[in-house]
Amino acid sequence: MNITKNDIDKLNATLKLQLSKEDYEDRVSKVLNDYRKKANMPGFRPGKVPPAIINKMYRKAVLADEINKLVSEKLNEYIKTENIHVLGDPLPSETENKTIDWENDTDFEFVFDLGLSPEIDFEISKKDKILSYEIRIEDSMIDNYIKMYERRYGRFIETEVVEENELIKGNLAQTDSNGILLEDGIKSENISLYLELAKDENEKILFKGAKPGDIVKFDIKKAFPNDTEISSLLKIDKDTVAEVEPFFQMTINTISRFEPAALNEELFNKIYGEGVITSEESFRSKIENEINENLKKDTGFKFLFDSKKYFLKKLNLKLPDAFLKRWLKFMNEGKLTVEQIEKEYPHFEDDMKWQLIKNKISKDNNIEVKEEEVLEYAKEVTRTQFQQYGLNNVPVEHIDSYAVNLMKKEDEVRKLIDKLMENKVIGFIRENVNAEVREVSNEEFGKLFNEN
Repeated sequence: MNITKNDIDKLNATLKLQLSKEDYEDRVSKVLNDYRKKANMPGFRPGKVPPAIINKMYRKAVLADEINKLVSEKLNEYIKTENIHVLGDPLPSETENKTIDWENDTDFEFVFDLGLSPEIDFEISKKDKILSYEIRIEDSMIDNYIKMYERRYGRFIETEVVEENELIKGNLAQTDSNGILLEDGIKSENISLYLELAKDENEKILFKGAKPGDIVKFDIKKAFPNDTEISSLLKIDKDTVAEVEPFFQMTINTISRFEPAALNEELFNKIYGEGVITSEESFRSKIENEINENLKKDTGFKFLFDSKKYFLKKLNLKLPDAFLKRWLKFMNEGKLTVEQIEKEYPHFEDDMKWQLIKNKISKDNNIEVKEEEVLEYAKEVTRTQFQQYGLNNVPVEHIDSYAVNLMKKEDEVRKLIDKLMENKVIGFIRENVNAEVREVSNEEFGKLFNEN
């Protein structure tokens, strides 16, 4: 086999693979011989079918299959041996490949297009300036966090009269515009109507002072101008809501008022476990730490975003765009149109460039991810997922068990490794650039994202 590389420019090349019969015949003969051993045809003993018949029946397909396998193997082997840094995968040339006659040809030639990675040569130093933000924690943020916990662990308590934002349970029945019950109107029983979600204050006030057994007439579309909410209340298809006349009456069965959890040790124990927090002061301190950790994630993401933006602009890398668009079309055949690829390509291009930059930084500075680090990170991710559901005191053995199961999924492990590597690269950047720290309020920080 003869393989030759032709550089078109710094970002594009072709590989030509030329095969003669001696390159593939042993492989083809072996497969055909295996077919012959297993063949069971009328008139012949098992394994004794003449080679000529086997060849006539299977050689063309086997030849094509084995040559394709051989070409793929040698192509990848050559790229690895010659240390060619390719982007995407080699693609068959659209202009240089000849039509193959699998019946008669003995010599074959294949030409592949390659997209090449650009040369990247840079060092990170204190001359590189990337702002690092620190969000100021204010008392109002802690107060809002506490209110969130009070609501999360609160409960509904039955009461005898509607005052403002109660939860009302009862039956709905449609009326005409004069409030007269319609015999053939829509009826919906045992529904829950939460006044806090009502949008129209004039409709909401109609319920004020009502008691169990009372009937309240109102305009459901003014009170709840959302087709999804109305379809849920009336138990009808969302698509039919527009046709429904809005006048209804509600017969009240029960009234419940939401009562936030009291700020005491019982609440502290529910959130963090028995005896971990014993006073409001330590509770506020704990929450401040939680907020700080969450804000670090936000500011860390901002630093990642700004680092990517900075180095993409500084290095101004060029990619083999035409090749990569063609590769994306090949990889997403039937899923993405040419128009969609053109639209999404700038985002893909930036991500590809950023990946090349990260790879360069990690290689030049011996940054690597160890297996034990992946497991610990899996535990951290698992713990965070539990916390998002309000589970702050999950036993360690449960965290470990979930993390171990996560490590059994190849795709998930790859994601963990990629994220860990990115975290390490960003950490290296932060330590080695001029990362001036700027303190901002949470509101100011939010505006910074909107500016981008």
